[in-house]
Amino acid sequence: MSRSCPHCQSAVSPKSRFCPSCGTTLAALTEQSPTEELRRTVQTETAHVSSDASDTATTEVLATQIAGGATNPRQPIAAVVDRESSRERLRSQQTPATSDDARAPHEPASVWLNFSRVLIAGHASMFELRFSNHEPVALENVELVFESRGLSAPIIVAWRRVVPGAKIQRIVEIDPARPGNFVLQIGVTWDTGGQRVAYRGQRPLRINQSPDASNIVINIGDIQCNAGGGANANLGAEYGDVHISNLLGGNSIKTLNDLLDLELPEKFQRVPLSLDYELSMAAVRETTAGSARALTIPPTLLATAKPAKVCGLEPADGVEQLLPLRLVARDTFKVGRSRADADFVAWLLPRGEANDERTLRVSKVHAIAQLRPDGFRLRDNNSANGTLLDGQRLGAEEPGLPLVSRARVGLGGGVELDVTCFDSDRPSAPEIRNLRHWAGPTAPAPWKRGAVRWEVAADQPQPLNSLWLLTDASFGASHSNPLVFAWPGVDEIQGRFHHFNGCFWIENASPAGAVLVDNIALKVGEIAPLASGQRLQIGSRIFRVAVSE
Repeated sequence: MSRSCPHCQSAVSPKSRFCPSCGTTLAALTEQSPTEELRRTVQTETAHVSSDASDTATTEVLATQIAGGATNPRQPIAAVVDRESSRERLRSQQTPATSDDARAPHEPASVWLNFSRVLIAGHASMFELRFSNHEPVALENVELVFESRGLSAPIIVAWRRVVPGAKIQRIVEIDPARPGNFVLQIGVTWDTGGQRVAYRGQRPLRINQSPDASNIVINIGDIQCNAGGGANANLGAEYGDVHISNLLGGNSIKTLNDLLDLELPEKFQRVPLSLDYELSMAAVRETTAGSARALTIPPTLLATAKPAKVCGLEPADGVEQLLPLRLVARDTFKVGRSRADADFVAWLLPRGEANDERTLRVSKVHAIAQLRPDGFRLRDNNSANGTLLDGQRLGAEEPGLPLVSRARVGLGGGVELDVTCFDSDRPSAPEIRNLRHWAGPTAPAPWKRGAVRWEVAADQPQPLNSLWLLTDASFGASHSNPLVFAWPGVDEIQGRFHHFNGCFWIENASPAGAVLVDNIALKVGEIAPLASGQRLQIGSRIFRVAVSE
């Protein structure tokens, strides 16, 4: 293959490093094969393809030319059938994987994070947030909540309105509280099209130990950041422990102040989001109105009073249910394999050899959660195979590690649980108009209001068998409720269970479904005390109530 000197245009040998006529250096003009030259021509040619050209057909024609060593790449290109899909495919091919447009097809919005600072326990810092609206309509009342056991408090970012196609960037303050490897839980909600939509995601969060003094010399090989994405060649994951020494020179950081002032290279990373729930705005408004409504006990139930800590709902309609539903209102909550000893039975269903083998790795009482004045705590119960909380191993000593509103608990490497803490919609105990006529006792208010839902995480949907009920929890067909009853005759938010004055109660909050206690249909705004032996109907299902201490 011949070529010419770029200076004097004299013919030169393909292997010549200098022009024999003028002496110009030819080292930059490396030899190219016919295939490589054709590829360069193809790139130039495709850059000028008109919008009426089919990229699929173009790819096939050019691939054939390259594979066959064609000498004339400028052959006619087939006509386009679908212009818009062609343009979209071309854009997707040209867009880098780290672009804001790189998202899962089902995500109506995307969240991107850039940790430009090293996080040190006890020292406030910041990160950069990008939020993109991919929907053709505006998103109203957008709220993002960032929470982790490694942070001193949740972080809330909100926008009143995000227009279609908008990409908003914001610097967010973050307050690392304790060192270690944690999980950053991200919740995203917005209103659109008469619906409230909630998505959730998570990513690892690394917080470094703070040295004792600002002038102490530190080893940057021990300092890790949250950049992820391959700074360490052996990570093998999108996010991982990335040492500062991989990003900077060995002499760049000497003191803590140097480290805190360091700005890392920009690297935005998308947080994968999954749908949490959808809820109509009508149901949201009904719930808001109901939380301020005074309730009434039906006159025929004023004599019903049975203090209890556990309320069981056993099927009474012939529907098979392997594990009856229980509401547990103690300060401690036990998780394990034993139906007799654990409050939440961590079985992997359906029963079978593979699932039973994983379930048997769970101890009878594997872990214990406790409500304390400073919040929820979780510890291992000297289990045979150990307990992980968001990937961090738990000890058996009290008080355990704190639970945040979202957590993933691993039991013995066999069963994983999704844990969600729900705050109460009511700021205080329910107001009941005729409570003075009720025959029951009084009891002090608990430390915290709400409920905690425990779910077995698996490919197949798992039935809920227990709820940690502190004060109250809504139930309905929507997954926004702590108790999800997905059967006919149940509205999105149908009602609410209460543990009040030491007793269990059920409230009806919607006229669309049915709640009956001993064949007494509860009207909207009515609340009934529960006792053993009662016949409770919720929608199309019928249960027998059994309360106990």
